Amino acid sequence: MRSDNRKEIKVCYGPRCRDYGGEALTVRLKTLGIDSEAGECQSLCPHSPVVHVNDKFIPGASIDEIIERL
Repeated sequence: MRSDNRKEIKVCYGPRCRDYGGEALTVRLKTLGIDSEAGECQSLCPHSPVVHVNDKFIPGASIDEIIERL
C-alpha cells in the first residue's frame, strides 16, 4: 500500500487483457476520477482482464469489483 493511504491500481496491458476489457476499464476509471497505471502482463491471460489493487489481483475484473476494493 502506498504511504499516503491511496490505493494503487494497475490494469494489465498485456495483449489479451487490453483487448478483453483492460483498456475500457482504464478509460472508465479515468472518467470516474480514479487514477490507474498500465501494468505489465501477469501471465494470467485466461482470467482477462486482470487488475491489481495494492496487493490483490482481481481476475476477470469489472469496474464494480475494482470500486469495491477501494
